Amino acid sequence: MFSQKTRSLAKKTSKPRLAIATAVLSILLGISGQVIGDTIILNDGRIMEGTITREGAKYVKMDTQFGSKSFRRSDIKKIIKESQAGSALQAIETTKDFTALSEIGQVLKNAQALYDLRRFNDIPPLIEPWKGKGTQYDDMRIRWLLIEMHERKGEWDKAEELLKKTLEDGREPDKIRAQAHLDIFEENPDYTLRKIGGKRTKEFLTRDQRNRGKIKNALQDPELMQAALVETLNQLLRNEKVSTAALEKENMIVQETVEVVRAAMNSGEEENQRDRNDNDSRSRRQVKASSVIKELPYLEAMRKVEKSIYEAQAIDARFARGFGLDLVRTEAKHLEEVLRILLTDIANAYPDENSVGIDKKSGRLTSQGREQWREKCDHFLRQCKPVEELIEYMLTRIRAYPKQLKPWIEQWEQTLERIQQMQQNTVRNYDRVRA
Repeated sequence: MFSQKTRSLAKKTSKPRLAIATAVLSILLGISGQVIGDTIILNDGRIMEGTITREGAKYVKMDTQFGSKSFRRSDIKKIIKESQAGSALQAIETTKDFTALSEIGQVLKNAQALYDLRRFNDIPPLIEPWKGKGTQYDDMRIRWLLIEMHERKGEWDKAEELLKKTLEDGREPDKIRAQAHLDIFEENPDYTLRKIGGKRTKEFLTRDQRNRGKIKNALQDPELMQAALVETLNQLLRNEKVSTAALEKENMIVQETVEVVRAAMNSGEEENQRDRNDNDSRSRRQVKASSVIKELPYLEAMRKVEKSIYEAQAIDARFARGFGLDLVRTEAKHLEEVLRILLTDIANAYPDENSVGIDKKSGRLTSQGREQWREKCDHFLRQCKPVEELIEYMLTRIRAYPKQLKPWIEQWEQTLERIQQMQQNTVRNYDRVRA
């Protein structure tokens, strides 16, 4: 269960906790926008959300916040196709004009305002008549408004009833979010706030908050409930073993990644040698190299971090989005160092006619010189393929954040273009006979 996962992530760390920004505390409790789209549930427990762009017999491709990803059918437990089209929830998040909203959209917008004003008793008669009249997203917004309202009023039985119902029929993110609330209640009898994930509140609350948290029904206070959820998120996202910082320190070792890519550069030597002996020069130019992305040494550890971010995003999407950006930026920094080394390898491998056999009288390549030239071309093209693949992979990751990572996107698009031009020049000159 998620509760067991949460507690397993609550190991103490000697590192000081990063301060919680005031902006985070201002996020509306449980009413923040959720990522809406298709969902892929993998056999290892990861939940991937985004938009499915292609479905094949063996692979499914999805655009996610971490870029485009492909998943083997054999690794997928369940696919849930959903669309936000036509939902009032989508309209609320995309338009500022209240009068342009549908009737149910206006109702949900007004219910949000009533919640903000703490006019909780006015919420049920406004939204309950609309149950089942919108999309499933609208129904879940109604349910979460009611759950939060019951929590603010201290009506715990009613709140828990709706939370447990969500575990039965909610979307996967809603199930994770509901379980997080139930975990907090289970760990704090009488709905006080004394610990989260086994960690005492003295480690993440102020003295005043700790004193208020000892009182029965303290979780009625939205500030304390928010603090409990934020600590849950912190334990998911800043765990000493499953976090971006731990990934960068323990798994993203530049030289290890460089060696993996270099191995891919030099793979398939025998097969490429056979191709060079083929009489069809076009066949010889199809240089083969094994896929390098699936061999990246930090990939498995990164998947665990992505999983924690998806779980955190289900609990509070806006809080977790910054962590998603941080993860992508961290990987991009790592790959940038790796690629700078590999680009030197490519530059050194670029075919040089001065090192091959040339007939000094005619200026033409000798028979041996032509073979040497082609071997150099093959070697260069083989060196380029994994690097090209790595840059394309990095671009799919950073393009998910076009504004924040714009300089990187432009830089590596230009680098990729130059590498591809060098490959085209090499292929064009593959069969040259004159120096």
